[in-house]
Amino acid sequence: MGDNHGKLVVLENLLQRNVFPNHSDIIVLGDCGLMFTQFPPAYLRIDEVLAKQDIRLFLLRGNHDNPDFFIPENNLSHVLLLPDLCKLSYKGKSGLVYPGAVSIDRSERMIENFPWFENEEVPSPDDVPNDEVDFILSHGGICPPDYVATGYAKASRWVPYDDKLVADIDAEQLKYRQVVEKTKVKYMFYGHFHISRTFPEFDASNRIARYFNILDIDEVRELRFPSL
Repeated sequence: MGDNHGKLVVLENLLQRNVFPNHSDIIVLGDCGLMFTQFPPAYLRIDEVLAKQDIRLFLLRGNHDNPDFFIPENNLSHVLLLPDLCKLSYKGKSGLVYPGAVSIDRSERMIENFPWFENEEVPSPDDVPNDEVDFILSHGGICPPDYVATGYAKASRWVPYDDKLVADIDAEQLKYRQVVEKTKVKYMFYGHFHISRTFPEFDASNRIARYFNILDIDEVRELRFPSL
């Protein structure tokens, strides 16, 4: 599921309509509205609904979430926080959680004294285990080739107040690329861009075909691994 920014109306409606089978697992790909040191009331309410249907909701850290909040002690009964770089397994496939991202609006957040976290960024690629994985769940990811100009145009609003922003965005894209190559991943799922997109890529040097899957705000997709 894509970013929800702490607004759980869409998810609540889906649960009320029994869209998800009992015993399902739902993963929110960051920007979950966890900016402080406790769960907002909406999550406490939805935890009760999830418990009745035996559905687990996993939350991945986005750039607008408090990194220090993502510890096991803060888990609810059916709302669970995914630690940075944790390993996953799904339908015989191995996965990795690679959270965080650069906030293009960080300068405005600092000026307005709105929550912003210096440790919001993605982990260092050096900290990623030297293991191949089938899929990566992340908040940000490889920018689609046809969206690069639009992405920089959106960031340009804050560049006059943040002279390091473009360099940090470029460095982040390099980190994603390093992690993709290090893990030889074939499928990547992420949000952050507020667009819905799937695009393929062929890594000629390693002879690997990949699918990058971007989910829009509140978009729901089943985790699938189509043939490459």
